[in-house]
Amino acid sequence: MSIKISLGDAELEAALRQISLISQDVPIAKTMTELQLVIERLTFSGMTEDQSADEASVRADIDLYFRDEVSEGMVSFVHWMARRGWLANLSGDAGMAFLNHCTTAYRSIEEVRFTTAVDLHGEHKAELVQKLRRIYPEPARILFTTSSLIGAGFTISVGNKQLADKSLRTHVINVVPRTFHLDGQKKSGDRNG
Repeated sequence: MSIKISLGDAELEAALRQISLISQDVPIAKTMTELQLVIERLTFSGMTEDQSADEASVRADIDLYFRDEVSEGMVSFVHWMARRGWLANLSGDAGMAFLNHCTTAYRSIEEVRFTTAVDLHGEHKAELVQKLRRIYPEPARILFTTSSLIGAGFTISVGNKQLADKSLRTHVINVVPRTFHLDGQKKSGDRNG
């Protein structure tokens, strides 16, 4: 038995664009987990069945159910759907069909992870996104993560494949042992020695 989404094609595409827009810097797995939580809560709350609720009470209910439970972007998406009268599409069978549609749509989207030891400033991130977009155009997601394990520098990976490793950690592991003996003395014939 096939479950239909009550949104038309144009509305469905608008909803997908909106959820992608608000979650562009969030891993797809997190977006899908949050969307599933939203659908479950809306389904079991019965909130979408109350046709007499005014806009202010719907807004308050959304905030009550989801603030501090999902990202601000996901809360914004739920409000966006409510303003259009599409909230029922995030509940019950229609909600599960929407989740399945999103899962299918996101399955082919690459996630590019740019990892540094410390968080980058907004202008640096914007510059890097601009450069990475030449190689990974939208809808690829460019995610910035931090890991103190790299020491300094950066790594770039797509999925489970590491494409670039310019980290201090890798440099120390790969270069330093070839340059020094175990006793700390430089090897003879080293260009720097």
